[in-house]
Amino acid sequence: MRIEEICSRIVVVALPGTSVHEGARLLREHHVGALVVIDSRQTSRPVGVVTDRDMVVGVLAQGIDPAKITVGDLMSGNVVTVNASEGVLESIRMMQSEGVRRVVVVDNAGSLVGIVSFNDLVPYVSEALSGLASAINGAQSRERELRARAGAA
Repeated sequence: MRIEEICSRIVVVALPGTSVHEGARLLREHHVGALVVIDSRQTSRPVGVVTDRDMVVGVLAQGIDPAKITVGDLMSGNVVTVNASEGVLESIRMMQSEGVRRVVVVDNAGSLVGIVSFNDLVPYVSEALSGLASAINGAQSRERELRARAGAA
């Protein structure tokens, strides 16, 4: 399965000059945990991510006025992206290797497609593991039946 089939296509975006105060308001309004910061010249190109945790730990906990700092100042400069055509497992490996809880999904041109987080992946992985467990149980049942028939013959 490709990551574009799982990712959330509803992405809350902000320009680098958006205040952290406004960014926090956007997070609350849309009930999300991260903003994708987009290039002010190419509004479909992600240049960073700012999470609710970044705002709390990087601004509020340090006593910085959130109206005086921008999401561009706070964002992680190395936005972790995955191509929309990548598989789910490859995307999970990317998250693991980069040490992030979410990745921005882009198309071949680098334009924003969506975002995927651990929370989006849990139902998929859970369903896949459940399917594997059922397959194991089915194989074991068939093997017992075959042995029982062989022993009866």
